[in-house]
Amino acid sequence: MTMPKYLGGLGFRDIELFNLSLLARQVWRVLVQPSTLSARILQAVYFPQGSLMRLPYVARNFDPPSKASKLIIQSMGQWDVGKLEENFIPMDVQAIRSIPIGIVNLGDYCAWHFEKSGLFTVRSCYRLLVSTRKVREDWLEERPTSSSLKSVKSWTKLWKVKVPSKVRVFARRLAQHSLPTGDVLQHRHMSKTSVCAICHADNDSWRHSLIDCTMAHCVWALADDQLTEHLCISVCPDAREWIFHLIDTTSHAEFTQILLTLWAIWLARRKAIHESIFLSPLSTHSFVIKLMAELQVDPDKTPTPVRTMPKPLPARWIPPPAGMFKINVDGGVAKTTNKGAFAAVCCHEKGNYYGSSARVFEAITDPPTLEALAICEALSLAKDLNIQKICVASDAQVVIEGLLHGTRCCYSPVLRE
Repeated sequence: MTMPKYLGGLGFRDIELFNLSLLARQVWRVLVQPSTLSARILQAVYFPQGSLMRLPYVARNFDPPSKASKLIIQSMGQWDVGKLEENFIPMDVQAIRSIPIGIVNLGDYCAWHFEKSGLFTVRSCYRLLVSTRKVREDWLEERPTSSSLKSVKSWTKLWKVKVPSKVRVFARRLAQHSLPTGDVLQHRHMSKTSVCAICHADNDSWRHSLIDCTMAHCVWALADDQLTEHLCISVCPDAREWIFHLIDTTSHAEFTQILLTLWAIWLARRKAIHESIFLSPLSTHSFVIKLMAELQVDPDKTPTPVRTMPKPLPARWIPPPAGMFKINVDGGVAKTTNKGAFAAVCCHEKGNYYGSSARVFEAITDPPTLEALAICEALSLAKDLNIQKICVASDAQVVIEGLLHGTRCCYSPVLRE
């Protein structure tokens, strides 16, 4: 129940993990704001002679690698690839080389790895704890993990179907094999046999209850022939894989009709078994059609989205204010090689060319990082050209917001310069 919906759960908050996330936020505040009153109180109580990261119960490597400064060629301002390859595996070497090195020596700072902005959030910490617990449970129980990208997309589509919430919960229970069919009740030792209570078939599985049973078969006979044929073709024994297959192979209107019909058949079975109220197949089918009309779903109409491409604006250079120079910057990533590059071009208000600069980087392939380096290069270009009144034009909104509001991302040292 506490698993996220995109992993097949109901999305209820796990109080224990949420409290751990709130506790982690207090640790984050102590690290980034050590001068606050709460941080000073915690320091005086728990680590009066040291720091939070030097506590004896904080796990750390007994043979730590060299300091980062020893892995940098100071004269060139580049990573020492040889030393990196000696101390780290190739995957880590590539990740380290993608970190830009600032020219100005700045102090170290803490950053949260699981947010692009580098800032700690309780939400990201909670999601990290949930996913970690899920991976450990799957490993201990020796079951394949359900966190693959395809499964996540399918669960997301299932929860976004425009049907009543009780129908979505029913679909989730069907996918998790938690509907109280005969075989499930027998497996849980809640029934001695798995015989169907309606048609007295030997094995009352989810497929028998919702498709093959006499009651269900009569309801599906009133539906569209193509839809019924599609259900019969898909003979996957696993309910979750069967539902995910229907999501990918049917339109939204068809899948909505399938879900509503499955739920209506299950509701009719429950009434017949537990209340001795037998609904005719026609009344069940009419109930589905009425519900679809209320939801404004037309099964005979397959929507074809029409995308209207906006007319491209004519490309033109916008001059800076009077008496100023303008430096246009941009960065890009090579398609075939592990390289990135940026360029900066300086022009006067009348469009006269004054100078330019370009540079190619090995292993740096993050577009925002390249845009940040391009902005930094624009300032260096203005200094080389001995001009002071400048404006820098960039199309990287995330980098500009980082300059205005602050960030702790991987290119934060470049912005702090």
